Amino acid sequence: GAAVDIGTTTVSLYLVDLLTGEVAAKAAEYNGQIKRGEDVISRIIYASKGDGLAELQAMVVGTINELILRAARRANVVPAEIYKMTVAGNSTMIHLFLGLPPSSIRLEPFVTAINHPPTVRAGELGLDIHPQATVDCLPGVASYVGADISAGVVGSQMCDSRILTLFLDVGTNGEMVLGDGDW
Repeated sequence: GAAVDIGTTTVSLYLVDLLTGEVAAKAAEYNGQIKRGEDVISRIIYASKGDGLAELQAMVVGTINELILRAARRANVVPAEIYKMTVAGNSTMIHLFLGLPPSSIRLEPFVTAINHPPTVRAGELGLDIHPQATVDCLPGVASYVGADISAGVVGSQMCDSRILTLFLDVGTNGEMVLGDGDW
């Protein structure tokens, strides 16, 4: 399986043995979309012009495919033997990855086209893994609370903690969550 974090600046990929949970290889690279804008607003605007959305989707899929190949080589795995991919990212990155118009995220009332994307097949997205592999994008909460921050809250287990915790996602688009298991 592959776990992918699509960041505005960097895309990270982990190859994971689905039977043992062991990380087999890691790879990271600048998000190819950076050529069309360094921030989410620039990319949302670019996506709304001509074939911009298709171009941005192809760029991020291309970045992920490069990482798949690099990590697969390191782990001595054939990419076609990857049968599952899970993806996290901010709301805009998830929209661009799936080829969904992100324009509503930057316009009032600032809503996403989707917060809980359905499972898709790798072949539908052009990913260089088994074409029937399932690709699940983690759900976002709202326009500016994407799957990246949600994954961090769950992964850090702060949502189950009785201790007041501050979780920081320091990236191109910084976010923070303050709370414990009750709030």
